[in-house]
Amino acid sequence: DRVQADIAKVNESATAAKHLALGADSIVSAECTTGSTTSSIVGTGSSLKATDSFYIDRMIIFTTGDLAYSARPVAAYDGSSKTFTVGPEAFTSAPSSGDEFIIV
Repeated sequence: DRVQADIAKVNESATAAKHLALGADSIVSAECTTGSTTSSIVGTGSSLKATDSFYIDRMIIFTTGDLAYSARPVAAYDGSSKTFTVGPEAFTSAPSSGDEFIIV
């Protein structure tokens, strides 16, 4: 359940540091708005793309609320409504409006 990382080795490697920075730059934060269900997450935030399917195969990880630290893969994304469909398994409960999540 824990990632083992040797920061000294990352610090000594320009390639590792570059990959770490690229990974951090690709994280998107947003929050839920009304209408979310256990498998359909309606997001809000200027950082979310308007392009359909943009986030497929990435992960939604909740950082606040009852689902904090829960993660699911993105199976579909509707850019116009900023709605994520997770799957193959739904979350255990629907998130509340205002719950925050990241996409990695």
